[in-house]
Amino acid sequence: MAEKRVRRSASELIEEQRAKLAALERRAALESASKRPELKPIVEAIASFDLAALEAKRGLTNGPQSFETRSMSHKLWIKEIEASAALASARLANIETDKAALVTLLAEMTAKLTNGETLNVGDVQTAVDASVSDMPSEVSDLFAIAESAKEARIAFNEVKRAPKRTTENAASTDSGN
Repeated sequence: MAEKRVRRSASELIEEQRAKLAALERRAALESASKRPELKPIVEAIASFDLAALEAKRGLTNGPQSFETRSMSHKLWIKEIEASAALASARLANIETDKAALVTLLAEMTAKLTNGETLNVGDVQTAVDASVSDMPSEVSDLFAIAESAKEARIAFNEVKRAPKRTTENAASTDSGN
């Protein structure tokens, strides 16, 4: 549902026009001063302050390069990295356990062959399958958390990079349902 428009009062309109007039007067004075060589240092100083103010304001906006957006994006990225690190640690522990089991199995099978026993490939494969564990639920859970963190970061960045009209239309469509 669209927001109801509120009409501004006459005094608010007059104040807005006065502010615009003051800005035009300042601009005209600056243009006039820029034509005078003796006032050039002042004009250049004003221009440098305008540029500095523009650069400072750029980070305070609500766009994709704002300080708030960049901070949130990095927080999400750190969360993704931490989840990936936890997943890697859990996977490594599982891999080391399975590898140790396979090394033990290899020693057993080598000993059997040394003692003259006959091994067929099917029996060896069955022993390998029994020695290697399935992915523990902890690792599966950490994998899901890492994927979720990655998807959250990507979704956040896509929303922030979308043209403003697209995000406004999506917001109005969502609130209309």
